[in-house]
Amino acid sequence: MTALENAQRFIDTVRADEGAKFAGPCAVEVISEAEARLGLRFPPSYRLSLEELGTCDINGEEILGLFEQPSTPGTIWGALKETLDARGDTALPDSCIVFYYDGMGGSFVLDTAKADSEGEAPVYLWIGGASQPGDDLEMISADFGACALGLATGSLY
Repeated sequence: MTALENAQRFIDTVRADEGAKFAGPCAVEVISEAEARLGLRFPPSYRLSLEELGTCDINGEEILGLFEQPSTPGTIWGALKETLDARGDTALPDSCIVFYYDGMGGSFVLDTAKADSEGEAPVYLWIGGASQPGDDLEMISADFGACALGLATGSLY
């Protein structure tokens, strides 16, 4: 399956799960602003998830997307904030987007510098404080769609 097909299956899985929570569609303007602030483009499968779910939690797995809080209008939370924080705190490369915490000190990141011809970026494990730019990182998945579907269905671990 393609990354977009897996992302759509992930979205369908989240929507069908009565216990899942998601923010709801993220406006294209919010997505574009986040991309501009990060200085990169989101991979198509991740962008689809943002457009459809915003951010979500399924089976205890929080997949960071983008969302705004009514109490803080104009502030974009989720992957934007976490990525900017990781750039400052752990020297996360500017090409990476944090979208998941593994619960053991690691973050799953999309490395847009290694995107394929479709714009899909591989998922790597970044361990703040231990990983450094240029390290040979552990590859988790070829793309966001496959990784998110695996997390949602419990088949990644």
